[in-house]
Amino acid sequence: MVLMQTAITDIKSPDTSATQSVRHFLDSGSHRTYITENLARKLHLNGRTGNKTCNVCVNIVPTISGNLHRSPAGVLNKEHVKHIIGSVDLADTLPNRNETPSIEMLVGNDYYLDFILCQKIELNPGLFLLGSKLGWILTGRTSDQDSDGPCMLILTHGNNATNTILFADVDSVVPVKPNLEDFWNVESIGVIEKQNISDDEHAMKMFQDTIQFENGRYQVTWPWTEEFPDLPVNRDLAIGRLKSCVNKLKTKPKLVMKYDEVMRDQLSKGVIEKVEKSPLDGLVHYLPHHAIITPQKTTTKIRVAYDATARTRK
Repeated sequence: MVLMQTAITDIKSPDTSATQSVRHFLDSGSHRTYITENLARKLHLNGRTGNKTCNVCVNIVPTISGNLHRSPAGVLNKEHVKHIIGSVDLADTLPNRNETPSIEMLVGNDYYLDFILCQKIELNPGLFLLGSKLGWILTGRTSDQDSDGPCMLILTHGNNATNTILFADVDSVVPVKPNLEDFWNVESIGVIEKQNISDDEHAMKMFQDTIQFENGRYQVTWPWTEEFPDLPVNRDLAIGRLKSCVNKLKTKPKLVMKYDEVMRDQLSKGVIEKVEKSPLDGLVHYLPHHAIITPQKTTTKIRVAYDATARTRK
């Protein structure tokens, strides 16, 4: 469970002296500082706000985040931890039950260091009291297990989610991705599901594992999808595809000559080999080929494509 940096403080409008006590979130990973439109209306703001410690220029947005989950942490019941916490003024209350308070203000890195002090007290490995002008902030990680999930901020941006408030527009200087899943995949908040390795990653690993330089050429194995592929004997398919290719090209002598040049060049380089007339022993699988013609190109107007995915009828 990760404890985020939150604090409760009075926010006062410099124009009307309207004051609101709010819980806000300190996030050094945010470029800017924000408050919600709801809080701005309550303070009757006209473009700026502040508290009695520091004047803060903020960006008003419809919604900052989803609710912040707060739950009791067992580590806080340890005697030495209780003793230290009891001797300092905390910036926020300690939850004694599960809570989901809203966040009305986010202090970004533009003002973060105006509030944070240099003092730090380690309560437990990874768990600290961080000094600030708003009081001591309890933050860090604990080994507490919570069936409702970790204590964390869930950003909600997009147009389709369940039981949460969404917003569709954000500050134009902040780069965003509109897919909610993108936020869940941010490594910094520790919510990465174990992803299946893609075919491209499998192919790249096989390429790196099998590539070798031999007789002046690089060689690599075919990227089989299985270790022992069940390949059919497809001689009849390959012959049929060859006849079809020849029929399409026979009315275009220049293309036939160019196709023949490509095949002979590949044969001389050992890229391909001539098929024996008599059947070979064991499993033999052929790669049918066909012409790809690009008339508008000024250089290579025809090229040979080998169809490794050609399927025979069952």
